[in-house]
Amino acid sequence: MLALLAPEVRVRHTATGVVLSSPITPGDPARCIGDWLVRWARERPAATFLAERDPDGSWARMSYGEALEAVEACSIVARPPIAR
Repeated sequence: MLALLAPEVRVRHTATGVVLSSPITPGDPARCIGDWLVRWARERPAATFLAERDPDGSWARMSYGEALEAVEACSIVARPPIAR
């Protein structure tokens, strides 16, 4: 199960409304969205990344590991030839 931080919200009332804030400083942002796929493919390669119903009503699933393999295969095909 994914470990989450305990909820902690600060509430400040102002003349125009309410301001909600958190005392928790966020960590460093990911360089790009693809970094998340790489991370989860390493940490939980068999976990479901995408799922949809197939024509029979069963779930067709793709794991993080399978998704990363597919992305890497596309990048190899799309890469221009190396100049020699």
